[in-house]
Amino acid sequence: MRHRAESLGFTLTWYRTPDGWRFTLTDHTTGRKRTSPYLALVQAHLNRAEKARPR
Repeated sequence: MRHRAESLGFTLTWYRTPDGWRFTLTDHTTGRKRTSPYLALVQAHLNRAEKARPR
């Protein structure tokens, strides 16, 4: 997952909280950070980014 994010221009990091894991996806094009408690949401965002990417 991390390699896929990096190939799309993102950085994926994660950390543990008392409530569970948090996944942060940083878009280096816009500087925007998205934090989610669910890895599936990160995967969905990467899928959208991959489809929007020009071929």
